[in-house]
Amino acid sequence: MNNDWISRALNTGRDAQRFDFVALSACTMPIHWTVELYPVDEYLALEQCDETTLTRLRMLQRYQNNWRNKVPWAASQILDLFVPEKNGNVLVDDEYYDVYDVERESQALPLPYMVNVMLVDWVDGVARRLGIGKVLLSGWLENNPEVKTVILE
Repeated sequence: MNNDWISRALNTGRDAQRFDFVALSACTMPIHWTVELYPVDEYLALEQCDETTLTRLRMLQRYQNNWRNKVPWAASQILDLFVPEKNGNVLVDDEYYDVYDVERESQALPLPYMVNVMLVDWVDGVARRLGIGKVLLSGWLENNPEVKTVILE
């Protein structure tokens, strides 16, 4: 993968190190990440949505802008776009919280696919784990990943 930015960010000495991301598994984006990270523009660019989904995506785009401008109610509006029906509420520590059914089949908008990744550096052909994370599948594929054997320390 193109990892020049991570090499610059993590390079602490004068000797350049090589970093890679290793794919571990696939998943969908956690629903609570959608407030900030849902790639609305990517879905709008596909132009393969029905009118209802397209309307919801435009609403999501507007709510994300509100959220980024510190409008606190925007988060619950975004979650409502994904799970349109609340299943009641629950009392926790004297406060009521909404309960949503987050079954994939019930979602009004699709959750993007992600890749669980591990950041590794290489020493004499052996990889050492530096951390783990998630990246959008579309971003992973844009970087032309290559298949190779990885031996972890």
